[in-house]
Amino acid sequence: MLEEQESLSGGQDIEERNLERAKRDFEENPMSPEAISRYAQLLKRRATPEAEELAHGVYITGYERLGEYRFRMQAGDIKIGQLRRKAAQAKEKFDQTPSDLVLKTEFADAIRELRELEGSEFRERVQKYPTDRGLKVDLGRVEFDLGNYENAMQLFQSAKEEGKYRVRAGFMLGRSFAAMGWHNEAIHEFRESLATIDATMKEIEIDIRYELMLSLIELARQEKSPASAKEAFDICSAIVRTNIGYRDIREKRKDIDQLRKDLGG
Repeated sequence: MLEEQESLSGGQDIEERNLERAKRDFEENPMSPEAISRYAQLLKRRATPEAEELAHGVYITGYERLGEYRFRMQAGDIKIGQLRRKAAQAKEKFDQTPSDLVLKTEFADAIRELRELEGSEFRERVQKYPTDRGLKVDLGRVEFDLGNYENAMQLFQSAKEEGKYRVRAGFMLGRSFAAMGWHNEAIHEFRESLATIDATMKEIEIDIRYELMLSLIELARQEKSPASAKEAFDICSAIVRTNIGYRDIREKRKDIDQLRKDLGG
């Protein structure tokens, strides 16, 4: 076995033999978590739909035999991965022909199917591990995408209590407030996230500033506030100077100019 593993030739044959050994070990040692993990991992490595389905079955069998929830999670991850690929393929087709209503519907259906599965999986995981705030961030993002903003808020508020999730959870909490039309609360969360951001999270800073700008625009409209419009303008201008191709920032620049004229600011 060692000679085969160290050999520089016949790699494909060795893979097949390793898989056969793992399968035998799985069958002969049904209560071994190591045998379950190794067989499933080798199946996943083949990266074919058939092998992926077999790996899913192995994880489910492992969960049923041993009651170890990690196998249930790994089985769920396989299904989530499959639907993510399906959604990505549907998006790619739709992007190529955005006027095709059939492709648009297929893309929307694929996204909805993915979000529903993610929601089911992550809700169960949060119930199983209620102190794992990383899982709460994952579930919060799904709830947000599903439009369940109040559920998302509770999850992000809990996740914020752990330092490593504070910025990202605060950002998504702000987005949840904004989606509900609660822009004062959203602005507070965005500013707090920006104040606590560090060098490892610089890639989301522009996203937070953009969302802060959007909430300031809405607040300026609601309260007829030239000061909020001016702050939104300053943020927009900074983004334009940094990355003029960022999302729809050029259109937002025109919108803010008009808003300031309307408000007399």
